[in-house]
Amino acid sequence: MTHGQTEDDRELNQLAMEAKQYPDRSYERRRILNRLANKIFQSPKLHRPHCDSLPPAISEDLYREALNITVMEICKKIDKYDSSRDVLGWVNFLLKNRFIDLLRKWKNMPSLDEIDPIGSEPDPSASADLKQWIEADPDGFFTRKHIKKNPKATFQFIVLARIWEDRKWEDISAELNISNSTLCEFYKQQLRELKPYFKDFLAN
Repeated sequence: MTHGQTEDDRELNQLAMEAKQYPDRSYERRRILNRLANKIFQSPKLHRPHCDSLPPAISEDLYREALNITVMEICKKIDKYDSSRDVLGWVNFLLKNRFIDLLRKWKNMPSLDEIDPIGSEPDPSASADLKQWIEADPDGFFTRKHIKKNPKATFQFIVLARIWEDRKWEDISAELNISNSTLCEFYKQQLRELKPYFKDFLAN
C-alpha cells in the first residue's frame, strides 16, 4: 500500500481496473461500475466543495448535483483511468470543477430581485390584481410548463407559494420533493420568459 492510501482507495482502484477489462456496455462492466459508484458515494475522503454566499441548502444541492455528474463522468470515461493515480483523486478533481461549473451557471442567472413580478414594495391593490390574474391564468402562461415528472410544480404554484404565501424555498422544495437548486432555476427561467407579460399587465 502506498503512503496515504487506504483500503478503500485500493478497492476503488481495483474496481476501476477491473471495469476496464470488460467491453463497454457489457453486463459485467455495468455491474462493476455500479459497485464503484456506490463506493465513491460512501467514501469518507470525498471533498465537499461549497459556497458561503449561497444558502446552505442550495449549496448542498449544487454539491450533490456536481457529485452525481462526476460519478457519471467517471463511469463513462473509465477506460481513461490511469492506474498510477487513486480513483478518489480523479473524483475530487472532477468534483471541484463540476461544482464550479454549476455555481457559475447559478450566479449568471438573473437575480429574483431583478425580475420578481411585483417588486420589493408592491402596491397592495396591484399585488391583489396580479395574484388574481395569475390564479385565473386566462392565457395558460403560468401552467404551460412544469418541472419534469411533477405536474404540480408549475410557475403558478411556485410563485403563489413564494410571493403571496411568503413560503421559504426549503418548504416548497420539501412539498414538491424537488431540490432547491432545480426549483429556483425553473422559477428564474420562467420569470425571465414571462417578464414581458408581467410588464404588459402592470402597465394597464
